[in-house]
Amino acid sequence: TSGISGWIIAVFSGIFSVGSVYAWYAMLSDLKKKGMDQQLVAAFLYSRAIKLPLLPLMIHYFGVAYTLILSLYLVIFAILNGLLVGRLQDRLDES
Repeated sequence: TSGISGWIIAVFSGIFSVGSVYAWYAMLSDLKKKGMDQQLVAAFLYSRAIKLPLLPLMIHYFGVAYTLILSLYLVIFAILNGLLVGRLQDRLDES
């Protein structure tokens, strides 16, 4: 399992990633073959929902408080999603 630093890197690299998600599948596949946990892949993909170039527009339309709270929720649920995927993977490995 990965430590806190692995989770931080997965979430923040998902936030800072740009471009089509299909371009990232090949890199994530290579990283998974080299030992990256499935739960970190899920956290990376979920945290891609935060789009940095669109944050100023979102702040303009909805305000700073709403944007910060929504972004915080997206980060929290990226981590929860990764943990859920990890548990499901463990159950599949047991059976």
